[in-house]
Amino acid sequence: MEIYKYKDYEEYKKKQIEANVRKLDRTWVDPASLKNVMKYIQDNCNVTPKTILCHGTRRGLEQEYILDYFKDIKDLEVIGTEISHTATQFPNTIEWDFHDVKDEWVGNVDIIYSNSFDHSIKPKECLDTWMSCLKENGICVIEYSTHTDHKMCPTDPFAATLHEYRDLIEEKYEIVEVINNKNIQDKAHSILQGKRYYFVIKHKG
Repeated sequence: MEIYKYKDYEEYKKKQIEANVRKLDRTWVDPASLKNVMKYIQDNCNVTPKTILCHGTRRGLEQEYILDYFKDIKDLEVIGTEISHTATQFPNTIEWDFHDVKDEWVGNVDIIYSNSFDHSIKPKECLDTWMSCLKENGICVIEYSTHTDHKMCPTDPFAATLHEYRDLIEEKYEIVEVINNKNIQDKAHSILQGKRYYFVIKHKG
């Protein structure tokens, strides 16, 4: 497990914004894999969402895909966070550092999803922050890729193996399931076929 060392927080933020702007026309999230995870939560976790947070969403496709999946749920709120100023260009997205929390989120969120946990500079604290937002039966989903997330760099500062992710999560929380996309055609990146893993996490007890 490694974390890239920046000079200070401002350097971290600068690198994240630069990467966001450079990759604004690209996407990481796979709609079919994400919707499969939402189906698992709906079928197995006794969650009918009213509020969903998506962290580190770049141009907001996560929110779009999730809203489409849960289109029959009236008044569903899906909010995406993005540290870059570009956040305001996209629907249902706010400019926000996902290491922080809004008071109104604490204990009020049904589902949290992120494929950007590798962008965290304080992964343990970050996970605690996210989990603090969940309702009693809420679910947090962290996407991991065996293709990239074991590598550390200035834009993806947190690097760990799949097993290290599991160990970090299970220090305080329960992993309900780890869902792999091996049987789903990856429409976003064919190279990630079978290499996306989704940790479905809840509070213990």
